[in-house]
Amino acid sequence: MEFTMIDGELTVLRDGEIEYVFERDSLSRAAYHYMIHWIQDKKTPADDPGTVWLEAEKAWDALSPEMQATLMSIANKERQQACDIRDGLLATLHGYQGIKSIKDAYADCIRTCFNQW
Repeated sequence: MEFTMIDGELTVLRDGEIEYVFERDSLSRAAYHYMIHWIQDKKTPADDPGTVWLEAEKAWDALSPEMQATLMSIANKERQQACDIRDGLLATLHGYQGIKSIKDAYADCIRTCFNQW
């Protein structure tokens, strides 16, 4: 068993097959990333996912409001930087004079890649 990231979510794999996904749902990006890094540092893929998730939530809640705010601020800056990169790539692609289907495929890839932010 192993941890891996699939579509921006922490996943437990067993023999290459998805066994469990720690879904982000309505959590802020900062909270989710803190929790999945906590899980990767403190737990193993063999641990019970439900219990692990509850412990990760408690670890997030145990942070001071100032630390949570700092992590959220960093996550917001990362998101803004990702949006700026996405917009720059799409603007550059806008000037592409080649085959339209290739241009559209690249645009779809760029949007898909940055949608997880």
